[in-house]
Amino acid sequence: MGEVPCVIARGGTSKGIFLNQRDLPEDPRQRDRLIAKLFGGDNHRQVDGLGGGDPLTSKVAILSSPSCPQADVAYLSGEVCLHGTAVNYGVTCGNLLAAVGPAAARLGILDAQAFRLPITVHGRNSNSYIRVEYPPNANGLGGGPIEARLIFERPAGACTGRLLPTGAVSDRLEIRGKTVDFSIVDAGAVYAFLDAKQLGISGGSPRAIDGRRGLRRFVEAFRERVTELLNESLSNSKPMNPAAVKVALVADPKVWSACSEGGSTAGDHGGDPSSVDIVGRILNRANTHKAYAVSGGIATSVAASIEGTVPNRVTSSAADFSAFRIGHPEGVLRIRLAFGEERGVTTVRDARVTRSARILMCGTGFSG
Repeated sequence: MGEVPCVIARGGTSKGIFLNQRDLPEDPRQRDRLIAKLFGGDNHRQVDGLGGGDPLTSKVAILSSPSCPQADVAYLSGEVCLHGTAVNYGVTCGNLLAAVGPAAARLGILDAQAFRLPITVHGRNSNSYIRVEYPPNANGLGGGPIEARLIFERPAGACTGRLLPTGAVSDRLEIRGKTVDFSIVDAGAVYAFLDAKQLGISGGSPRAIDGRRGLRRFVEAFRERVTELLNESLSNSKPMNPAAVKVALVADPKVWSACSEGGSTAGDHGGDPSSVDIVGRILNRANTHKAYAVSGGIATSVAASIEGTVPNRVTSSAADFSAFRIGHPEGVLRIRLAFGEERGVTTVRDARVTRSARILMCGTGFSG
C-alpha cells in the first residue's frame, strides 16, 4: 500500500489533489498508475479514491522546486481519466493555479511566508511562466479562502509557438457532410472555436448539450480533424495529440438563450445580454465543461480581439478587452488583456484573471 502526502484544494471552479514530485515514482508510467489508484480510477465515480468523479474535480497538480532560476515553484497539471490509469497532461489547469502558493507551502516546497509575496510559477505543461499575486496579509494556510491574481505573461503561442497556428484567422473543413468555419488560436492553450449558431445551438445547459449525441460525435470528429490540420501546419514541431486540442462553442449574447434546452446554473448573464461580451461553452472529450477554464478564457478573449476570427464575429461591439466578460454556465469569467507593441505589431503583453482558492485538507493519501 502506497502512502503519499497530499493537499486537497479548490482553485476557482476546479478541485484537485496537490502532490510533491519528490514523493512520487520517477518513472512516468509508475507515477500515473499511483495517481490513478489514489484517485480511484478503476471506477468512473472514483468512490474508492479521492477523485471527485467529474473532470473538474478529478485533477492532479504535481509541484516541485523549479529547475529554472526565474521561477519559485514548478507546476505540472493533469486531468485523471475517470476510467483506467491515463492522466492527460495536455493542458494547464488555470483555475488550480490559484492554489499553487499555499499548497506548495503546505507541501514544504515554499516557505510558509513566501507565498504571501508575488511568486512566479513555471507551468511545465506549456513551458510558460505565470505570476501569482496574493494579498500581503493572506492566511491561506489555515483553510480560509484566499484571492489570487494570475498574470499570464506573453500567452500567445504558448503551445505551438504561433498565435494563429495555421496562419489564418479562420479555416474551413467538411466534417461528416457538414462544412464549418472555425478559428484555431494558441493563447494559454490551443482552442478551436465554432459558432454555436452554425451547429444549430442557441442555448442550453452543459447537460442538455451533452444529451445531443450527434453533436458530441461531430465535435470529436472535428477535434481529430483539427489535430490533423495542426500537425500539417506545424510539420517541424512535435506532433499534437487530440487531448491537447480544446473545442469551444461561442455565441453572440443577444441570440443565446440561457434558459432553453434545460436551463443553466446561473443563466450565463442573468438574462441581460449587455452584462457579457460573449457566451462560451467548452466541450471536453468527456463532457461539456460545467463552468469555464481559465486557459479557455484567455484563448477566447485573445481570439475575440483578432479581427476576422469566429469569436471576434460574435463578440459585442462594445467589448472592453481590459475587462472582457465571458458568460458561462456558472456565471461570468472576467479576463483583462494588456497589449504592447513589438516591431510595429500589436501583441498581447499579458492576460490577467482573479480567482479564489481554499485549502480543504492536508494529510496522507493511500493508493491501495
